[in-house]
Amino acid sequence: EEDQNHDSALSRHVVNRRMPGSAAPGFAGIVPAAIEDWSNTREFEAGSTRTDLKVRLSKAGPDCALPAELLQTYLRYAKKYSQPSLTKAARRRIKEFYMEKRSAAHSSSGSLPVTPRQLEALIRLSEARARAELRRVVLVSDVEDVIEILKSGFDFQEQFNHVTVRKGKTKANALVDRLTQFMERRVRSGGSNQFRESELKDFAGPGVEAKDWDKVMQLLNDPGTLTLNGSGSYTFRSEER
Repeated sequence: EEDQNHDSALSRHVVNRRMPGSAAPGFAGIVPAAIEDWSNTREFEAGSTRTDLKVRLSKAGPDCALPAELLQTYLRYAKKYSQPSLTKAARRRIKEFYMEKRSAAHSSSGSLPVTPRQLEALIRLSEARARAELRRVVLVSDVEDVIEILKSGFDFQEQFNHVTVRKGKTKANALVDRLTQFMERRVRSGGSNQFRESELKDFAGPGVEAKDWDKVMQLLNDPGTLTLNGSGSYTFRSEER
């Protein structure tokens, strides 16, 4: 209980430092004390509905990408003129998530420590999410998007920690592990599970001898991690852990 009270007081102190009026020098007069956001409704701020970030990103086609020069100009403008402040609801959600992670860290000795630095990172990422839409406030939806990204990283890290490490690996075994992690990352991030052999060779890089590559493909094929399709591509099947 003492740890929980300390964590609560610490998170309150860190979050309150990002209140309106504590903006960066040169922007003190831009953000008023009473903020009315101009790009989202109060109903949206209340969190009545929210679509997962992964679902929203999956609906964005390749034609949605901005030209590099325009994107750089937009980011420079956002960085200079958008200085969002945390709403009460956003501060509350950040504190709740931090307390949840701290509580889990206290109860599990094997988990990675959760530090105030990570709380600061959560705040900065939430501000950056709001800044990307040129908003003057950080909404709960911004915080939830950041939390979703962080949780995806936590899940991958949890699975990575359980990967069996083999000592004295051969070149083929080491390359199998690298390729498996490469394909796993792409599939977990919402990408296709279809791979061409040329694509895998490009990732492996130069210097892989033909006999080693044949061994790699055999090792991937034997447990069914990769299965050859009629089109000449391979289907990746992630191992269930």
